[in-house]
This record gives sequence, structure tokens and C-alpha cells, in this order.
Amino acid sequence: MSKNYPANLLEALRLPDLLGVNMNYENLTADQMEGVNYVLSHLTERERIVLDHYYREGMTQAAIAEQYQGITENRVRGMINRALKKMHVKEWLLYAANGYEANRERLKRQFAAAEARYCAERGIANPAHIYYQGIKSLKLPPRMEKALTRSGFRTVRELLVFVCSPRSRYVRNFGTLSLDFARKILERENLLPENFKMSATPGIPQLDLEASVFQQINAFGLFKDARPA
Repeated sequence: MSKNYPANLLEALRLPDLLGVNMNYENLTADQMEGVNYVLSHLTERERIVLDHYYREGMTQAAIAEQYQGITENRVRGMINRALKKMHVKEWLLYAANGYEANRERLKRQFAAAEARYCAERGIANPAHIYYQGIKSLKLPPRMEKALTRSGFRTVRELLVFVCSPRSRYVRNFGTLSLDFARKILERENLLPENFKMSATPGIPQLDLEASVFQQINAFGLFKDARPA
């Protein structure tokens, strides 16, 4: 393990194995360092504290266990391993490899291209299209609409991304039946292909998720005949 942080943490994450890239761990750019911090933000507070003790401060697992009552060395080791596993996800580690802002710009370009293709195939050509409207325009049952708006979903577009995504975000009073009902409404409006199922790693960053939604919808196959905007 390298002596300096964050090189020791990045070595433990085995970026070349997952990304096929070689990084100069000892000379990160400011943007790459911001990417490392963004990856760490994915963890729980306790996981971040333990990793900080181990990799930044150089404490042994035994010393960390001694500092906190009721925690054994084996438990500390397990927490470190679980945290590294949570971080060892391609979508997260690309922020460290490419740099936070650089990776976001790459994703924004991919996302814009994928959404533009989606809209072109759907005949979504102006802001008056239901795709850009509030979820009230779908005339959902009041209970469902309230559950969505309370959780921050305002537009049909946001609902589309949520319905397609793995259920990583909990919405109170919006269970499987509500999800299936929303899918049928979006299919009726020709915004979602029938039987479409999203394939994605749960818990990936939001921007990665949104880009993946439109890329996978585009790749799914032909929609029904597009309705006019």
C-alpha cells in the first residue's frame, strides 16, 4: 500500500482492473481530487470516517477498533472492504480517473445526444409537448400525484427517468402498483416502449443514470407510431 493519501486508497480500488486506465496516483489534478471526494460522498458517514483513519491518517485496523467502543478489528476490516466494494463501480470511479468536471461534461454530451435522438423519434419538437409539462398533465390519481410532487418530481420527463430507473430512490406511498400504472400512462403517451426494462447498476450517480435511461430506450427498438407534438 502506498504511503501517501489518496494514492493508497486509489491503489486499493484497483482502477486499472475496472477501467483499463493507468493513473499517476501521486500527482492528481485538482479535478481528479474533486472526483475522488465525489466518489467518497457515495459512502455513509461511518464508512468515510473509517477510510479516513485507515488511508489518510495511517491508523491500523486494530487502532481504529480501539478508538471506538464495541467495534472489533474484524468489524473494522469488514467496513473497509464493504466501502471499497461500494466504490469499485465503473460509473463512480470514472469521476476520479477523468476528473469530476471533465467526467460531467463527457456525460452531459452523451446525455444531450441521447435525449435529442429520443425526442426526434417521438416527434417532441417544442416545449408545448406533454414530455415537458408538469405531471398534472398526465391526470394521475391525486394520491400518486401528491406522492411524486412531495418527493420532488415535477415534470413528465422526471417521471419517465424515475419509472425507468432501478428503484434506488424511495417514494412514500408510491409502490409497485403505482409504478406499473405510471408506466402504462407513459406508454399510452408514446413516451415509453412497451415491456421496456432498464439495465443499470443501482446507486450510480444521477447524471450517469439519466444518460443511461435515454441510451437504453433508444437501443430498445422501434416505438409505436409517434403522435404529433
